[in-house]
Amino acid sequence: MEPQPSERRSIRPSWLAGLLAIALLAAFGVVYLISRPDGSKPAAASTPPTPPPGSSAVVDVPPALKTTGDTCAVLSDDAGRAMRVSVELVNNSPRPIVLTAAQAVFPLGGLRQVDSWVSECGKEAAQPVRGHQVQRSATVWLSQNLTVQARCPARLPVQLEVDYTVDGRPVSQLLKPFPNLSDVPFPGCPTR
Repeated sequence: MEPQPSERRSIRPSWLAGLLAIALLAAFGVVYLISRPDGSKPAAASTPPTPPPGSSAVVDVPPALKTTGDTCAVLSDDAGRAMRVSVELVNNSPRPIVLTAAQAVFPLGGLRQVDSWVSECGKEAAQPVRGHQVQRSATVWLSQNLTVQARCPARLPVQLEVDYTVDGRPVSQLLKPFPNLSDVPFPGCPTR
């Protein structure tokens, strides 16, 4: 008996391309799971983590502070290179809060914070922000001394990130009291 030639089957190119695509996707999936950029494992459920007692993690607490609508922005020197912005806030929480920090935020740049105080509009620095207690329904003025770095900063927004504690739990809240500084007459800048 003569050996018969073996029957050779060929794989169609479309099948080969499909198998290759599936193999590549599987390989990418394995590589992603092994080397996630943050080094963490995939989340099993979307439950918020609870920080251990005594930790300084920010807890999800409803915002206590609201702006009253009263703001103030004044130049601190004749050249228009230094200014103070102030905003009045009210504690809408049913509990007192304790301020821990206030940091101005400049989404478009052009300004730099020098310091921050609890002080009414246009008055000299009165008290540090850290440790200032605000009773429920009470108001407080926060003032930031700024250095002006832009030639004409009238269109620049100023936001305020306020950190405080409620019953010892840390909270961070972003407020947007100044959509722009167009009410401030900067020397050499066009007015509205």
